[in-house]
Amino acid sequence: MQKRLAVLILCISILPILPLFAQIEEEVRINLLEIWVKVTDKNDRVINDLSAKDFRIFIDGKEADVRCFEKAFYDPLAFAKQEPNAAPDSSSESAQERKFIFFFDLLNSSPRSVDYLKQQLTEFLNKNFSDEDEGMVFALLPNVRLGVVQKMTSNREALISTIQKMQGNTSLEARVRNNEKEILSLMSFARAGNTMERNFGSVNRNPEQIRQARGLARSYAAQEESLSRFTLNSFLSIADYLQGNQFEGRLVMMYVSGGFSMRPGQNYFEIIDRAIDATSVVGSEDLNFRDRPDNTFDHEVKRTIGILNRLNVTIYSIDARGLVNYDRGPERDTTQLAFGFNTVEYQRELQDSLVLIAKETGGTAFVNTQNYQRGLAEIATDMSQQYWLCASIPGSAKRGVYHKIEVKVDRPDVKVRHRQGYIE
Repeated sequence: MQKRLAVLILCISILPILPLFAQIEEEVRINLLEIWVKVTDKNDRVINDLSAKDFRIFIDGKEADVRCFEKAFYDPLAFAKQEPNAAPDSSSESAQERKFIFFFDLLNSSPRSVDYLKQQLTEFLNKNFSDEDEGMVFALLPNVRLGVVQKMTSNREALISTIQKMQGNTSLEARVRNNEKEILSLMSFARAGNTMERNFGSVNRNPEQIRQARGLARSYAAQEESLSRFTLNSFLSIADYLQGNQFEGRLVMMYVSGGFSMRPGQNYFEIIDRAIDATSVVGSEDLNFRDRPDNTFDHEVKRTIGILNRLNVTIYSIDARGLVNYDRGPERDTTQLAFGFNTVEYQRELQDSLVLIAKETGGTAFVNTQNYQRGLAEIATDMSQQYWLCASIPGSAKRGVYHKIEVKVDRPDVKVRHRQGYIE
C-alpha cells in the first residue's frame, strides 16, 4: 500500500521542499488582507450581532481601513445537506466557497494513529462536505517527499478514497528510543539481561564519557532539527502551490500530525543531565557540559505560517498521537524509564508545534484527546460562526518582514480570535 501511494504521488505532482522564503515572498502580492474573526464573550458564547463599525484592524500597531465585512453564520449540518442549486442564504454566502485542504504529515505520525484518524475524517466528510465544497489532499511521506495526492475536487468519494490510502511512519517511535539507548550506553550503562545497569562508581566518573554522550546528543539534535525544518518547509511548498493555482474562496487546512519538535534534541540533553544527577553528586567537571544548543523554532514557525496567512489559509491542527501517556512499552527498559526523557513532557513539546501553527492562522488545535469526532465537529461549527473582514495593506509595509495583525471589537469583555500576522 505504501508503494501504491508513492506511485500516486509521482503521477500527480511532486512539490519541492523549499529551503528559502525568497521565492514565495516575491510572488505573494495582494492589495487586500483578508481576516477571519471569531468573537465570543467571557463564557465562550459566540457573539453574532456585530457590524462593520464594531471592528477596528491594526497592522503593526497602525489602524487600517476596514474595506470588507461579511457574516458567516450558518448551520454546518444543514448547509452540508442543502440542494446544489438551492438559493444561498445571504448570511452564509462565504461558506459557499469552502476549500478544504487535508495535509497528512506522515513523517511525524505513527501508522496506528493515522489508521484511526482517517476513519474519523471519512465520517467528517460524509457529514459536512457539501456539493458546493471542494477539497484536496497533501501528504508529507516518511521519506521526506511532499506531494499532491489528490488535486482540488468536489468529488467527496475521491477525497475519501485518497485519505484511506494514507499510512504513517513505521520507524517514528523506534528512532527516538534507539537514540536514547545509545546515549545511555555511552555513559557507561551496559545491558544486563532485560535491563541496563551502571558500570561506574557512585562518585567517580570519566568526563570523557559525558563529552562523548553530549557529542552524540548534538548529532541526534541536528537530525531532529533537520526533520523539523523539512516539516516547516513543506508548508512553504504548499503555499507556493496554492499561490500558483490562485484558489478562490475560504481555504481551510486540516493538519494531521503527531507534531514536530520545537526544541529539537533537547530531550537527549535532558537524559544526560538526569543520568548524572541520579548517579552521584555533581562535580565541577559535569557543570562544564551542561550547556545546550539554542535551537527554538518559535520564530521560524511564525515566519513560515506568515506566508500562508497572506494567502488567507486557516489551519486546524489535529494531534495524531491522541492522549498523552507515559510510554512503558516493551521497547523501553527499566533504565530508560528511570533516566530517559519524560515522555509526557516530550509529547507536550510536540503538541506545542500544533498549537502555535493553528493559533498563528486563527484556527484551533485539538491535542491530548482521542475524541476526534468531537474535535472535527467543533471545526465545522467554528467555521460557521465567524466574521470575514478585509483591510488595505499599508503602502509602506516591508516585504519579507513579519507584520503583526490585531483586531479590536467595540464591546467590553469579549475574546477575539484571528490570524496573528503575515509576511508580505
